[in-house]
Amino acid sequence: MRRPARSLLLSLSLIGVSLPAQGVDRRLVERLDPRTRGAVAAIVDSARIAGLPTEPLIEKALEGASKKAPSARIVTAVRNFAVQLGQAREALGTGSTPSEVLSGAQAIRAGISTNQLQRLRQSRENVQIATALTVASDLVAREVPVDTAIAIVSGLVTS
Repeated sequence: MRRPARSLLLSLSLIGVSLPAQGVDRRLVERLDPRTRGAVAAIVDSARIAGLPTEPLIEKALEGASKKAPSARIVTAVRNFAVQLGQAREALGTGSTPSEVLSGAQAIRAGISTNQLQRLRQSRENVQIATALTVASDLVAREVPVDTAIAIVSGLVTS
């Protein structure tokens, strides 16, 4: 993600610490303390404004709450995930679907670069590649080298 976008996301998340719980997803109100909820809500709002999928961010916060993670860890995880979603959207293009953006963020987390995401997108611009991105991420998670995983998936997508 470009620096201005990252700075905007950080600024909005810091402002959000003091926001009231109005308009915040009910699940966050029920499961997070006010300070954590405010920070997460600000990140979610920033993502919504940027046109990114927000449900995965809420789910990430709820996962942290379920695991009884400290507040700072939950906020950091949600913020990092939002950045990855933004990077995926930038790499895959503004016409990418929410599922492609989510799969792209997961691919980034697995170690696939944004350049590799761009190349995969360019191999079939008018085809949904969410499943291909998930397969590539799974291959990398199973210790297939990233370049090999991308080559395999690119070959499947272009055929």
